[in-house]
Amino acid sequence: MYLLSTESTFDSAHRLLGYEGKCQFVHGHRWLVEVVASCNYVQPIGFVIDFGILDNIVKGWIDGNLDHSTILSSSDPLCDLLLDTGNKVFKLNSNPTAEYLAFYLYSVLTNLIKEVNKDIEVDSVTVWETPKHSATYKRNN
Repeated sequence: MYLLSTESTFDSAHRLLGYEGKCQFVHGHRWLVEVVASCNYVQPIGFVIDFGILDNIVKGWIDGNLDHSTILSSSDPLCDLLLDTGNKVFKLNSNPTAEYLAFYLYSVLTNLIKEVNKDIEVDSVTVWETPKHSATYKRNN
C-alpha cells in the first residue's frame, strides 16, 4: 500500500454558535490541513498520482472556498449580514469546528480525487486549528 500526503494552509474566521467561551466570538486562524491518501499500485511512470495534481485538487478547492472567508453554521444569523456587506462566507450544516471541517473536507476531497483516479482512497484528513490542536477524520476500514 502506498501512502501519500499533502498539506495546505488557509486563513479564515469562524465562530461557534451555542458555545460559551472565547470561540463564541468571531475570530480567525491560520488553518493547516493534511490529507493522507492511499493506493495499491503505482502508475508505470512510478508514482500513484503527480503531487502537483494532488496539490491542485486540495489547495485549489480550499483556496477557492475557504481561504479568506468566514466559515459559519448555515443557521448563524451572521451569515446574511456578512453576505449583504460583500464578505466571503462559507456555510456549513454544523458548527465550524476542526472536527467538522475534517469530516467535511474528507467528503469533498474524496469525491474530487476519485474523479482523477478511482483507485485512490482518502485515508484521513487532519485539520489544525492552532499549532497545538488538531482533529482528524479517518476512513473506516
